[in-house]
Parts: sequence; structure tokens; C-alpha cells
Amino acid sequence: MDEELLSRQPPQSPEAEQAVLGSILIDSRCVSDVIGLVKPEDFYLQQNREIYETIYTMFNFSQTIDPVTVLDKLKELGYYHDNSRDYVMQLMQITPTAANVTRYANIVREKAMLRGLDQAASEITQMVHEEVGTPAEMLESAEKKIYALRKGERGESLEHIGTTLHRVFDRLTELAQSDSMIPGLSTGMRDLDSKINGLNNSDLLLVAARPAMGKSAFALNIGANVAKKYKKTVAVFNLEMSREQLAMRMLACESFIELQKLATGKLSEEEWTKLCMASAALSQTDIRIDDNPTVTVADISAKCRRLDNLGLVIIDYLQLMQGSGYSKNNENRVVVVG
Repeated sequence: MDEELLSRQPPQSPEAEQAVLGSILIDSRCVSDVIGLVKPEDFYLQQNREIYETIYTMFNFSQTIDPVTVLDKLKELGYYHDNSRDYVMQLMQITPTAANVTRYANIVREKAMLRGLDQAASEITQMVHEEVGTPAEMLESAEKKIYALRKGERGESLEHIGTTLHRVFDRLTELAQSDSMIPGLSTGMRDLDSKINGLNNSDLLLVAARPAMGKSAFALNIGANVAKKYKKTVAVFNLEMSREQLAMRMLACESFIELQKLATGKLSEEEWTKLCMASAALSQTDIRIDDNPTVTVADISAKCRRLDNLGLVIIDYLQLMQGSGYSKNNENRVVVVG
């Protein structure tokens, strides 16, 4: 049994890793096909990882990629070994064709995902046995680990600044080429966009005003704009009104018919036409509504993680929401909401 444990290897495919590198060295035009599929950390064998990281760096700086330049860059980065030259030649010899590079890259990616899943499963098992936190907290932690794998994130939280800078430059290049004047999603209100640079990932925007000032209508207007203009999924968590009430408000905004009048149902023929057109427009969007008044932070996290094309989350309103551990150990309400 001990021998079996010692000999058990993590999922890997050295042949696929070598074929990816060999394909790139044979035909550098393959790089653009591979870069989006695999990252340096997806390679299991260290020497393969070092060579791919070198190629990855050269590609980001638009440098010529061939066996000679790669070997030179390996020396510059401190990845050159006694057998590096022979190994690079060997990679080119054993690769049957560069035409199948996408298939080879997918195999490397799949093996990396299996290793990540194996590690996540081990961490979840250990967490359960050691009873770290409450069952709800453990479940949320487990979901996060699996979600990170699905989204291609790595478990390694300490990342070299060079890797982060590559992504920053990619984002800056994308912004430079974009026609939009703002980096994020538009709220539909030009003056507001210019002040907050649109709605950006990881932003937490709080809408504050006195009662009955139109906070909910304002937020729903923004949500409808994001859903229509960008074809993104918008998740609305409303803790004080039902789905039907919320849909009625959105219809009123979209059709330009007063909510008070809409509530009576006494509409003219022209208003019914407007209402039907507004309903058709909203039905084409991907707006998801949750009206559970007891929803918690953990619930919202879990539900949002299951949405693939999520663009915006609206919570109306934040003070009604329960924290995962609220009312436990007399936690400060301000801390829980925060």
C-alpha cells in the first residue's frame, strides 16, 4: 500500500507538453493559438514550464520566436541548463506536426485542471475532517475552490508582479483599441459614467438617498441598460418587494408609463402598445430576479458563481441582508453588512 501511494503520480502528459513546445518551435505562428489555452503553470515538468514561460514572455513583448532566440532568452532568464540545447532540438524532432497544436494544448490544460481538482478535493477533505468553521462556511469555501478551477484561476495566491503586469498591459491595449470612452460598462448616464469610469469588475457602488427618492428605480434603470446594451446577465436581489412588484417597476421605466397608473390597469390603447413593446424588450434580456427576504451573503455568492455571463449584481437593499454569521457571537451589525 505504501509503495502504491509513493508511486501515485499527479495527472500529467509529458508527451503533450513536449508536443506543444515542439509545435511552437517548428512554427511560431502557433503561439497565438496556444497562449489563450494554457498558462506556464499548466505545465507539470519544470523544464517544460520554464521553456513555455520564456516563450510566453517573448510573445508578450512581440519578440521573434525560434530555437535560437528561445535558447538565448533562456540564458537571459536564468533557465538555461547543460542539456537545454539538446532538449530544444529533441522537442522539434519528436513533434509529428504543428497542425495539431490546439489538441496538444487542450490535453495539457485538461491535465492541469485534473491536478487542480485533485488538490481542491484534498483541501476540502482536510477542512471537513478538521471541522474548520461551520458547515455553511465550509460549503462556501468548497464552492469557491471549485469555482476558481472553472474560471481558470489558480490556487496560488502569491503571484509574481511580472505575471500581473502582463495582464495589466493586455487590459491597457484592449482599452486603447476600444471605441468606448470609459473602461467599464456604461450606466446609460453619460455624466455619471465620466465620474465613476463606468461599472468595473470588483467595484462596490453604494446608492444612498432619503426614502422615496428613487434609489431602486435608478439601480433598475442601470441594470436594464447593462442587460440590453451589453447582453450581460444582471442578477437582482430584492429583499423588500416581490418579483412581480419589481417587474412592474421595470415595465413602468421601460414604457414611460407612471407606476401609479400601471398599478390600476386602466390604460389607453396607445399605452397598452407601449407596454407590450417594453415587455418584449425586457423579455429579450437576461435579468434574473431573486425575492428571497432571508438571503445571506453566502447565498448571493453561491448563486452568482453559477451565472456564466454575469455583468452586474444589484442588491436592494443592503441593510436588509443577513451576513453568514449574523446574530452569532453578538457580531457588530456594521461589520456583518460590510
